[in-house]
Order: sequence, then C-alpha cells, then structure tokens
Amino acid sequence: MQIPQTQVGFDIPTYFVVLDGTTAKFFLAHRHIFEQQDEFQTDDFQLDDTEKNMTVDTSTGIHDGLEDENIKNRVRQKFFSKIAHILFKRKQEGKYKKLIVVLPQEHKKEFLEKLHPEVSSILSQVIPKIMTKTKSDELLTQLQKTRKDA
Repeated sequence: MQIPQTQVGFDIPTYFVVLDGTTAKFFLAHRHIFEQQDEFQTDDFQLDDTEKNMTVDTSTGIHDGLEDENIKNRVRQKFFSKIAHILFKRKQEGKYKKLIVVLPQEHKKEFLEKLHPEVSSILSQVIPKIMTKTKSDELLTQLQKTRKDA
C-alpha cells in the first residue's frame, strides 16, 4: 500500500514484525511503500511427538505418555525461535536494515531474548501492543503515531 505523501516515509528499509504468541506478520516499509510480506501461525511450526509428550516410569514399569501441561508455552517458545531465525536470515539477505517489533508486553522479554545479536543491534523500537488482527492501513496509522524517528 502507498503511504500518503502527507505522512513521513521510511528512508531505510524497515521491517515491522507484529506478533503475539500464535501469529506473526511481517511488513516492509521503504520510502512511501508499506507492504505485508508474510504471515506465520504457530500451526506452521508444530512440536513433534517427542517435544509434546513426556514419558514417566510407573510402578508397573510401563511408560505412559503424558501430555505436557505447559504445551502452549513450549509452542510459543518454538514459534518465537523460528520467527527470530527468519528475521536473522532475512537480515543476512539484506532485506531490511531496521526493525520495529509490535507485541504484547508479557511476551516482550521472551521474544527479544531469542533475537540474534545482529538483529538486536538494528532493533529501533518495541511497541507493547496487541495488533495482529489490525488491518494494514490502521496498523500503519498506529505505527506512524508511535514512530521515534518521525
């Protein structure tokens, strides 16, 4: 989508990653263009059977597979690791030179710890909001309001 001429454009190719614990949307902003690049869901990065289950010795010597009660946390951790890896790969490919992340405050530390130092070094802003369901034009308006470099 075209960024209106009345708004400040992006001189440097900037990646906006809008995520929560289950969805990540990648947007690229450069000059006066703002486009969604990708969208990922936790369904794209499921745990395998060994990651999902724990085995326990019972008194009869039989191993029972027990569903891990923290599976949502483990899926989110794997999801964040995959998103961080994608960001690192795309940075190495030169797709962006600046990063802005939008995610809920409660996931901020967990996600930022997953970022490679090269990616962390170009992270210019973290916006603590839930915006994964926001339409592109509304998202751009909100992001423009919170920009530190504008």
